[in-house]
Amino acid sequence: MSIHRLERLYKLMDEAGIQAVALNPGPNLVYLTGLHFHLSERPTTFLAATGQEPVLILPELEVSKAEKTLINLQISPFGENPAEWVNAFKAAGMALGLEGRAIAVEPNRMRFLEMELLRSGITGAQIISGEKVFSRLRLQKESNEIVAMMRAARIAQDALKALLPLVRPGVSERDLAAELDPADGVGGARLLPPRGTVAQADAPPHRVRAASGARDPVPH
Repeated sequence: MSIHRLERLYKLMDEAGIQAVALNPGPNLVYLTGLHFHLSERPTTFLAATGQEPVLILPELEVSKAEKTLINLQISPFGENPAEWVNAFKAAGMALGLEGRAIAVEPNRMRFLEMELLRSGITGAQIISGEKVFSRLRLQKESNEIVAMMRAARIAQDALKALLPLVRPGVSERDLAAELDPADGVGGARLLPPRGTVAQADAPPHRVRAASGARDPVPH
């Protein structure tokens, strides 16, 4: 599955005239590799160039997690000394031949930390926006994704129908939220935490929020 997604990434890169991309932890990294990481004080960066095996730059203590990837990856690890992190970026850049090339990033996710490491470690690297690629990468859903989305919609609809009779004066928002708590397995729902780093089956669920009246915008 993820191999086809990587091929889709390369196709979109070719259409946009982009030779290389860099990703931070987030939905697109999960989509391409199946790996869940969260943004921390240490960088984790996925580098891909058309026609080559991608490289994952990450802390040495996270290397074992990368073994669960759904695609073939080169690994460029680094230790605890921040002064040496740039060496991992340099090695990754050399492995993909990125010297003097433009590297496209997600404009709303890539941090200054990783951008500076890319610039410092890869001679002549230019950081550009990859919006043309990333805005389309997950736009076309696969059959298993459509099935999952339809199931999620049914769960949400059934849960709301069961909840509506309970909405009346005197019932608190907190009580209504408790009725929909996925920790109780309502409708079979189970969600990853926002910064989850473990497999979905093992992840604790989100807590449900309920708001009404003037508090409607609060969850947003």
